[in-house]
Amino acid sequence: MVPKSFKVIVVGGGPVGLTAAHALHHAGIDFVILESRSSAVLDQGASLVLSSPSLRIMHQLRVLERLLKIGGELQRTQSMTRDGHQFVSSQAVFQVLRKNHGTAPVAFHRTQLIETLFESLPTAAKDRYLLNKKVDSIESDETGVRVTCADGSTYDGSIVIGADGVHSKTRRIIREQALEEDPQRA
Repeated sequence: MVPKSFKVIVVGGGPVGLTAAHALHHAGIDFVILESRSSAVLDQGASLVLSSPSLRIMHQLRVLERLLKIGGELQRTQSMTRDGHQFVSSQAVFQVLRKNHGTAPVAFHRTQLIETLFESLPTAAKDRYLLNKKVDSIESDETGVRVTCADGSTYDGSIVIGADGVHSKTRRIIREQALEEDPQRA
């Protein structure tokens, strides 16, 4: 499992995995993204909001201008009663965020966000985005990690970043390993 140089294995190619890909590429760090889906862009999932600090990171990764073209800046918050009557409405929090951070949070359709993050990757980084790579197991020792996929392929690296969403297989595997090592972690 000894990688020749520092290499990151990113499990999951959604918004977090793609953001990691941009950061790793800009830093000159070797990486691979293992995405279980058959396409980088599928029309699924709910909308999501990037906060002002997250938008600053997108600026540093040189993708903010593209993202602002597809997102909508939040202007106000409204709270409604069960029967549809408004009882609170405020623009103040977004005004403070805009003043302190340069922008209020921005809402995105998940599919458009993923498509924009993927399409804005340089070709060399896109080539490291592998599809149909459903993670089956993760092993680690003092020399690195090995990720094995359901198709039998294996990937050796220095670290694993779990970016595989709310039902993360990575998190489940790592938790099981941690509990085997020390049951008191439960």
